[in-house]
Amino acid sequence: MKITLASSDYAVLLLYVVALLATGFYLNSRNKAAGKDIFLGGRSLSWWQIGFSLFSANAGPSMLVGFASIGFTQGMVGSNFEWLAWFFIFLMSMFFLPHYISTKVYTMPQFLLARFGKPSYNFLVGYSLISILIVWLGCALYAGGLIISQIFDIPLMQAVAVVALIAASFTAVGGLKAVVRTGIFQSAIIILSSIILVYLALRKAGGVQALVEAAPGSYWQLFRPASDPEYSWVAMVLGYPVVGIYYWCTDQTIVQKVLAGKSMKEGQYGAIFISALKILMPFIFIFPGIICYVLYKDIAQPDNAYITLVSQVMPHGFLGLCIAALIAALIDTVSSGLNSFSTVLTLDVLARFREMDETAKRATGRWTTLLAAVLAVGVAWFFPVRGKGFSS
Repeated sequence: MKITLASSDYAVLLLYVVALLATGFYLNSRNKAAGKDIFLGGRSLSWWQIGFSLFSANAGPSMLVGFASIGFTQGMVGSNFEWLAWFFIFLMSMFFLPHYISTKVYTMPQFLLARFGKPSYNFLVGYSLISILIVWLGCALYAGGLIISQIFDIPLMQAVAVVALIAASFTAVGGLKAVVRTGIFQSAIIILSSIILVYLALRKAGGVQALVEAAPGSYWQLFRPASDPEYSWVAMVLGYPVVGIYYWCTDQTIVQKVLAGKSMKEGQYGAIFISALKILMPFIFIFPGIICYVLYKDIAQPDNAYITLVSQVMPHGFLGLCIAALIAALIDTVSSGLNSFSTVLTLDVLARFREMDETAKRATGRWTTLLAAVLAVGVAWFFPVRGKGFSS
């Protein structure tokens, strides 16, 4: 769907980019101690920094668009992905994290090396690099770049390259600390714009009661029958834990932020904080899809439900804020992936071939961050059916 932006929207977007770069670069120059460790930020993060950074990394563009699509077609059943996550986040903070900290690791492969030996270590090094490059970087760049290219009517790869350049610039300079600082800023943009969108859309729909009555009854079911082809309760209860344990307890990009806490308690509090934020997410991410179905099902498709609602209910200025939220979600996902890829490649691959002091590791980490950005753009370019996948 084509969105027409006004000068006020472009002003908001420009202000966002300036504020983002200022957060990523200027504040980094004021924190030299943490800047010496670009992989774990000098283990100096407070619980609220960890929580907001986890939120922004988790709330990628595929979540903003994808959850709205689930809301448009299925309703609140998608909330299970958020409301069941707290158990696995709690498991990570109370069971996994103490073991990670006791072994003083920087990466998940290093933990497997300490516990199970080199074969497991070598496997996870390769798997981590490939999964980060494809899932966290290539897939995010492709999906987010596709949306941005349609909004601004620019070539897909141009959008991908610009996003990769912005994310790589402050990530290479400031490392994890810059990723976390910008993540806090990005979280504020995402949450604020989403709350405004839901408020204005609900008001247009006539309020919560009118929305409940207008949407199909099945849209308010959290658990579907076992015979449901897409969201069976059996799949939710038995299938989701497999993904939940992997993602929240062992994924490098997630765990790395918790390991960067000032203490184990700060990391645990940060995990509890993101669990609390998970309560909010269905109401600001899935509700837009349900509201779009009620108001605009005749002109919208599942894949563009979010963009349709934004274009129809957000006044200019706030429209620019919503577009900034999409870009924020994309940039933070990419910057988190870049830092994690750089950490594993530097500490678990390159450091095995030559001795490196802290200065050399820091310099190598910055170059591998830039290398990861180039590789990620290449992966995004190779995704099939480029330029398709989202309704226009």
